[in-house]
Amino acid sequence: MAAWMDEPSQMKALVWPVMQSRVGLNEGPILFTGYPTNMGWYYQDIFKVWKGGDPDYDVIQFRSIDNPQYPKSEWNRAKRTLPDWLFKMRYMGQFQKPLGLVYPDFGESLFVEPFEIPKEWPVFVGIDPSTLFGALFIAFDGYTYYVYSDYFVDYLRTAKEHAKEISDRLKGTLVGHIYDPARIADVNELRQHGIWPLYRGANEVMAGVSKVGEIVKSGRLKVLRGSAPNFVDQMEKYSFPTDVVTGNIAKENPIKIDDHLPDCLRYVLYTLEGAPGDLDDRIMVYDDPQAISKY
Repeated sequence: MAAWMDEPSQMKALVWPVMQSRVGLNEGPILFTGYPTNMGWYYQDIFKVWKGGDPDYDVIQFRSIDNPQYPKSEWNRAKRTLPDWLFKMRYMGQFQKPLGLVYPDFGESLFVEPFEIPKEWPVFVGIDPSTLFGALFIAFDGYTYYVYSDYFVDYLRTAKEHAKEISDRLKGTLVGHIYDPARIADVNELRQHGIWPLYRGANEVMAGVSKVGEIVKSGRLKVLRGSAPNFVDQMEKYSFPTDVVTGNIAKENPIKIDDHLPDCLRYVLYTLEGAPGDLDDRIMVYDDPQAISKY
């Protein structure tokens, strides 16, 4: 038994463990073909592993011009007219950071080797609840934020199931869950299954993006390597709309795709450091229905 997948860069990080389990019984090979359109899971879990010398992985990269039937004139035209990053990606098969990324400074310098989160460290959970449900787990040492786990599903699950997944991933000292204020009905269901305390996240998009970008660039955000694959994948894809030819940003607000875990990060960091008021001003007063309604 073997498996083949085309254009894996465009698929979610969950695809890789699922593919492995499908062929695992017979130790079958897996073939991926396609452009490296971003530096998400395809780069982290395949290319870098091969680059590190793992004998179970093999990567073959070739240029369009290596095909003897490919016209040299078209190669020269693309090289002359396309942005350098796009040409290298589309015509040379090289991983590149595309222009238009919301967080272009997110990358290798942020990764640290996994370690046990100290019990005394405060922990915050960003929650983006909907059918596409995301939760991000962040520990804080007083200066640096450490993303140590993620939870993301793109299929329907009950609030009880989500609550158990969140509770099972908690480490350190839980301070609270910071949620998307637009999803109050979903959040109320989580509360009924033990997710508490809950704080209304500050949801100003561009102000939040600016704050997260500042923290990323300063080196105050770290990610435990291999511990949050969905988060890393989405951060490497989360983009502004761009012109297909020049790569220039076409609109201010990010595209609402691959945004769930980046949004979780934004809820936590912007609520803690950027938004006006104290965190306690945002707590859900669960026993007061009138108080709940204003959130």
